[in-house]
Amino acid sequence: MQIPPLAVPIAAIAIASPSLVAADFNAKSARSVLDSLSGRWEGTLEYKNYGSGERVKLPSTMTVEPSMLTLSASRVITFTDPGYVVRNEDIVTFDPESARLQSVSITSGEYSSADQYTIESWEPTGPNNWTLVLSQEGQDDNRPADIRLTQTYDGASFRSRKDVRYTDDGAGDWEFRNEITYERAAFDPSELVGTWAVDLRPTPAAAPYTVELVIASVGDGTLEGTFYNGSAISNANVETTKAGVSFAFTTFDGSELYGTQGTLIGGELRGATHAPGRGFLMPWRGRRAE
Repeated sequence: MQIPPLAVPIAAIAIASPSLVAADFNAKSARSVLDSLSGRWEGTLEYKNYGSGERVKLPSTMTVEPSMLTLSASRVITFTDPGYVVRNEDIVTFDPESARLQSVSITSGEYSSADQYTIESWEPTGPNNWTLVLSQEGQDDNRPADIRLTQTYDGASFRSRKDVRYTDDGAGDWEFRNEITYERAAFDPSELVGTWAVDLRPTPAAAPYTVELVIASVGDGTLEGTFYNGSAISNANVETTKAGVSFAFTTFDGSELYGTQGTLIGGELRGATHAPGRGFLMPWRGRRAE
């Protein structure tokens, strides 16, 4: 079963050449949209099969994490086909100077695509509502085509529909290719439970140095477990926000007190550990231990 590329960049972070649209949609607008899509979404991916022409619906999730420093965001989309789960990760960046959306995608651990889109129309219809139409000249099913993405957001739901118009035999009619439809979903603190491999390498070039974070239970705003050589977790707090499940705790190795904080985003832990007595601060990432 061949699934067409999703080609659904986070909305509203690309604008066309200077125009009324470009003037209306500025860096402040981009930041607002990125933040509005932050969090977790659940729904379906519907696509038209290249071979049979039939439409297929699959369960799908999306997690969006905007950058606090740049007009960009990371996003993870998963969908479940019978027998396997496909994971699509991408980084999208809004560049006000070049007025472009740049999107780089990785699917199931392998490079998938790099795209640029321009904006055809931008219609904010309220503080939590907008419609955006993006376009691109590219390829679909190994044929040259115009590609159009129509995206809508209303605060509680997000939808992105991809239509294509093939251009190798004259410009034909627009055809449905795929659509994702999501409702905003809450994070579940119990997703923290398990054994996590935390990479504490001091620099990106250093060899991996993994230690275990074991979260045995979560409940009533706290958690229990061990971290780094089995030190018991104490003074723990857990908070669920739109961005993910965040936690903080302390550990003591017999001579030094360590403070650790982190957030579960898109199936990955991102955190930092601080030892005030040692002047030690280590940002880290963690994945579920195999």
